[in-house]
Amino acid sequence: MKKVICILMTAVLCFSVLLSGCGQVSPFSAEGGEASSENKLEGELKINVAQGSYAKNMWQQLANAFVKENPGVKVTVTVDPEIEALTGQMKEAGDCPDLMVVPLGRAQGMTETELENNAMLDLSDVLEEVIPGEAKTVKDKILPGINNEAFSKNGKQLLLPEFFSPAGLVYDQHLFQQNGWQVPKTWDEMWTLADQAKAKGISLFAYSKPEDLETFFYGMLANTDPTLLSNVCNYQEGVWNSDQGKKVLDTFAKLASYTDGAVPANANDENYLKNEQLLLEDKALFMPGESGILDQTAQETKAEGFEWGFAPVPSFESGKDQTLYTVTSECWIPAASEDQELGKKFLVWSYSDEAAAICAQFGETTVVSKSETQLDQAHQAFYSQYGDQLTNGLITDEFLPAGASDMKDFRSSLFGTFGALVSGEVTPESWSQGVITATDTLRTKRNASA
Repeated sequence: MKKVICILMTAVLCFSVLLSGCGQVSPFSAEGGEASSENKLEGELKINVAQGSYAKNMWQQLANAFVKENPGVKVTVTVDPEIEALTGQMKEAGDCPDLMVVPLGRAQGMTETELENNAMLDLSDVLEEVIPGEAKTVKDKILPGINNEAFSKNGKQLLLPEFFSPAGLVYDQHLFQQNGWQVPKTWDEMWTLADQAKAKGISLFAYSKPEDLETFFYGMLANTDPTLLSNVCNYQEGVWNSDQGKKVLDTFAKLASYTDGAVPANANDENYLKNEQLLLEDKALFMPGESGILDQTAQETKAEGFEWGFAPVPSFESGKDQTLYTVTSECWIPAASEDQELGKKFLVWSYSDEAAAICAQFGETTVVSKSETQLDQAHQAFYSQYGDQLTNGLITDEFLPAGASDMKDFRSSLFGTFGALVSGEVTPESWSQGVITATDTLRTKRNASA
């Protein structure tokens, strides 16, 4: 059963509510009239987005803006945090989406599976397209360093980065000001602060779910040496036996001993908000995070005077500049899409200044230059930590994808077992050996399938 509400705006915005196996979702559509003689784009574009409900208004406005410029097009967008299950149902019904905004690294592994099965359209030509109403191509418009090796296969660009955010540590500035604490720039300073906080009954570290440790881990590697990050993401043989590799594993394991003991039991889909509350209620100093946390926790209870702070992961050397890791959200077009060219046209338009301005209203930044300058002050505070990285090149390396089950096992060895480190069920030595073994196993499987 569908309930449809139509609202007349520049275009017609339609909402429908349906029930499916993955819960309740609310697809919406934007459509105009006939295509003008100046703009011949026609057809229906179906976009599936893996985001929470906070992002729906943004996608409504993006759809409306695209339809306003292309009145012969109807755009239907479905935004849901569990979009993979719904996408599977659509495909079974012969209704394949035309554009997927579903990044690598999600628990369901759908993007990795489609990549492994060569079920994605080559988007190399999209990079060469001139953005409508502008003079630059997509390739010239996107930020330096944002397009990494994980997005290509056999020389084909199969994924394109759409949004980006700095990833580091979030904290309560008010708590630090109250206690006269400085945000640590080195790991030695971090351990000193941990002891000071412990004396006040405050834990050093918390995390919501194991997968949130991944970008934090990338930040540790990047602040050791960007080359180390690249080698780890390529599963280089012997990478963890190097002095730098050992230092990162030892530090990550040591952090477990400073992590709030209540975290592991709640680090799951049902109870992760309890872990976030440790930070929001000043029971833990730091948590891995990015700018999206502002919107995700907007309605959550916070300690009196709570004020968001953001900092890079500490460095191992005093006086060394800290490097921010950048997390991206990627999009791709299924090879089975019925309107691949329309999907490409929307992709090209999504890198426009107009699209960037719409996204900025909702705290999202597209991967084009200066898009972060349109954010509100709270979100800009995160991006201001970049310094000259935005012009000199961002660090976005991530684990090169393999089969979904293989990636799940690999990530579990690194991050899924971190809770056992916290509880003491696993020793640091055993955990480190597990990481080494998992890296060797995945490298062997990737080489065998190359």
